[in-house]
Amino acid sequence: MPRGNPDKLKGALTPEEAREQGRRGGIASGKARRRKKELRERLEAILSAKPELSEKDLAQLKRLGMDATGATNDDTLVAALLNLATSEKQWSLDAIKFIYSVIGEEPLTALREREIEVKERESGKEDTEAVVVNVKFD
Repeated sequence: MPRGNPDKLKGALTPEEAREQGRRGGIASGKARRRKKELRERLEAILSAKPELSEKDLAQLKRLGMDATGATNDDTLVAALLNLATSEKQWSLDAIKFIYSVIGEEPLTALREREIEVKERESGKEDTEAVVVNVKFD
């Protein structure tokens, strides 16, 4: 039995009402998709632009091993994110997780893979046994 006031429950829509609501939803969805596309295009244009960099910014990019002569806003954003992730005062775990997610790795998975590599090197042999994973789809 439904909760709340049964008098406020709406009945099933007529085919015309359902069609009209679907039409309105489709129009709204199209507007939202266009708005997101415009925002994405603007951000891509801004990130690909070449900013005016201070000497401090140029030195920072060089220290990170980046080409400072053709640096874009994208490069400075990456540098700022790396500095946030590895700040001398306190490392930012969220920034580190974000960096790994952007490059398509999960931090814990990457750490475990590196641990396995180190153990294999220490033992002097490669583990060639296959791993069987059982996956169930509900």
